[in-house]
Amino acid sequence: MSFNVELLLFVALIVSGVIVLIDCVFFRKARHQEVQAQDGFADLSKKKQKEALQAPMLADWAYAFLPVLVIVILFRSFFYEPFRVPTGSMLPTIQLNDFLLVNKYAYGIHLPLSNKKITKGSAPKRGDIAVFPSPPNPNVSYVKTVVAVAGDKVSYINKHLYVNGKPLKRSLVDQAYIDVSPVEGAYTVDHYKEHIGTSVHDVYNTKNSASVSFYNIVVPKGKVFAMGDNRDHSGDSRYFGFVDSDTITGRADYIWFSWDSQHSKVRWDRLFTALPRSEKG
Repeated sequence: MSFNVELLLFVALIVSGVIVLIDCVFFRKARHQEVQAQDGFADLSKKKQKEALQAPMLADWAYAFLPVLVIVILFRSFFYEPFRVPTGSMLPTIQLNDFLLVNKYAYGIHLPLSNKKITKGSAPKRGDIAVFPSPPNPNVSYVKTVVAVAGDKVSYINKHLYVNGKPLKRSLVDQAYIDVSPVEGAYTVDHYKEHIGTSVHDVYNTKNSASVSFYNIVVPKGKVFAMGDNRDHSGDSRYFGFVDSDTITGRADYIWFSWDSQHSKVRWDRLFTALPRSEKG
């Protein structure tokens, strides 16, 4: 995203809070006394009295927005945060411009405006879809599938993923020509169903594209190995290394909205669908 939504919300909260505080301390009591002392105030209806006591427009907006901002920030920080997927790196599991609900307490809660974890939570599991700050650029968030956890040996040989010496079970669904976007282009893929942990992911391998193989990389303690489901079009742990589990901000659980920007229409069939995740590693 081009701006930090969390920071914007906190700035709005501070500004609204300061306006409300100034009004309460310096103006509200005197304003109410002045209005209530006017002739005929007692004869007004309750609705008219409330309107007469209403704060000036700026303060009135602050009073209205302050509780809303508090609720939104608490919900985003400790329960679920919306996240838009701007690339095709998780195709076909997650489409370009899918809007996700990210579970913020699955792996432990982080302080707002920081990535400092304040509760432990559970450990990420193979097959979970995790959202985390990009190791090369922490100001950008990535969404990837956790394919290996601490202590695992992970290999990627001829576009086939191995964990602890065993190839992940997969089956070919079909071959397809996909047009991702004007920026990302179009290409032909092999579409697989792949079992990762106890979940099943749809995975793409691009035909006739080169892929670097690696063998028996051991995932260190406190780390995970994450990959995009669109294997040949994803910047992931193959390129930037392991992801620190404590920096993972949440687990993507649901798609709440989806927009097909190429055809300017809502993907109705994707709304409110659950994403794959593992109940155990």
